[in-house]
Amino acid sequence: MSQSIPSLFHIPAAPLPGAQPIQTWKAQYPETWLLLEITAEDDGEPLEGIVLATAAALEELQEVWQVARSQGVLTMVTYGAPRTAGPEVVVSVT
Repeated sequence: MSQSIPSLFHIPAAPLPGAQPIQTWKAQYPETWLLLEITAEDDGEPLEGIVLATAAALEELQEVWQVARSQGVLTMVTYGAPRTAGPEVVVSVT
């Protein structure tokens, strides 16, 4: 029996649309960790994706990330835009 990707940790009020640019997701989920399935890239740079999970703490994404990775899903973990200007944190996972 194959594992399936667990549902979102934080379910948004409205249904999630399909693939969107990475920056759009980051703006939509400020100060939130995002696990994205990458759907478009350019020379290895992720351009678009679909949200697989969101979390307040990075370690909360570990289980869903491992399942996605075991299924061969190209993923990226990133942090939503800050509510105030400051440095950006990005973690790329392939």
